[in-house]
Amino acid sequence: MNFESDGREQYRVAKDSVRIADAKEAADWVAYCNAPHNAERRGHGRSEPLRVKYWQLGNETSYDKRGFDPETAAKKTVEFAKAMRQVDPAIQLIAWGDSGWAHRMLEVAGEYVGFLAFHNMFNPDAKEPVLRGELYRRDPAATWEVLMKAWEISDAKIRRTRESLGGRSFPLAMTECHFTIPGRHRAMCCRPGPRA
Repeated sequence: MNFESDGREQYRVAKDSVRIADAKEAADWVAYCNAPHNAERRGHGRSEPLRVKYWQLGNETSYDKRGFDPETAAKKTVEFAKAMRQVDPAIQLIAWGDSGWAHRMLEVAGEYVGFLAFHNMFNPDAKEPVLRGELYRRDPAATWEVLMKAWEISDAKIRRTRESLGGRSFPLAMTECHFTIPGRHRAMCCRPGPRA
C-alpha cells in the first residue's frame, strides 16, 4: 500500500505525477480488490472480487530518516486502518515495526493491526568468503553449509524484534527476507556452455 510515500519527499512525485497516496486511496484500493460490486474492477474485466486479505502499511519506513518518524507512522497507520476497514472489516493489516519501532507502533496502533512487519537481509559477503564473487559456484558444499546456517541470522532478528515489544506478545510478519550476493545477472550462471 502506498503509505503517503512513507513521508519521503523524494517519492512524492515521479515523472511529473503525484505519487503520494492517502488513506482514501488506500480504502479505494481495498474496494477495488474486495468489494463485490466494484464498478472500476468490473470495468477492467474482473467481475469477482480478488479477496486480498493481507495489506501492509509502510515499507522500510524506519530505514530513511527523511520520512516519517515512529510517532507519525503510528498515527498514520491508525488513520489508514480505519479507512480501509470501513470498506472491508475482514482484512488483516500489517504495520511497520522494524528498527525499534515495534514497541511504539503496538502502543498506538496495536488494536487496528494484526501484525508488525520487519525485514531481514542476509548479506554474507563480508563474513563468508565462499559467497564472494563467483566462488560459490566452485565450492557447492561450502556454500550449502553457509546457507544452512542462515536461519540463525533470521532467528536473531526475530528475537530482537520480539524483545523490543517489552514482553508483550504480538504476531510478527517478516515481509522480506533474502540473501544478497554481489554481482549482476547471477541467474545467467545456468546458461549452456560450449558443447563438445
